[in-house]
Amino acid sequence: MEMPRKDIRKIRKQIRSGNPAYVMEGIRICREHEEADILSDLIRVLSKDPAPALRQAILGLISDLNSQLAVPVLVRAIRENPRHPYLQEILAACWQSRMIFHEHIPFLIDLIISGNYMISLESLTILENASELAGKDTLEKELNRLEKHIPQMDPDKQNLVREMIRGLRNPA
Repeated sequence: MEMPRKDIRKIRKQIRSGNPAYVMEGIRICREHEEADILSDLIRVLSKDPAPALRQAILGLISDLNSQLAVPVLVRAIRENPRHPYLQEILAACWQSRMIFHEHIPFLIDLIISGNYMISLESLTILENASELAGKDTLEKELNRLEKHIPQMDPDKQNLVREMIRGLRNPA
């Protein structure tokens, strides 16, 4: 059952206050009503380094999501804060969820290019999960773009990216 927009606006404002009770209520509403817009506020709270229990609750929500409506909200939230202190954990929760990011392949490639080893690893995992539904032309174009950036990467990341590209081009 969909919540009235005015109620959603109210809870979003409350979440932004950072009050743990409101944040937990926002998580509950997001779970029960699949209100994806609330996610952007929860990710903002996460950037303020909340208590470990709150941080785990927010990341747990993301990893439990099963709604494709959340994907563009998550992509937008990450784009708005590409240096999010919990970006690696958010990306891990994304690939653990049942969401597919096949419409955001260029975004994932950007994260792989610009991120450190762990950001790249998490992004590559999301890419691998999305690759079957991505258009072959788009995927190949983006893999070619990624390959052009390999020489600027550190050696460990170069090996990771080369191996993943090989796997994506030649699935078992």
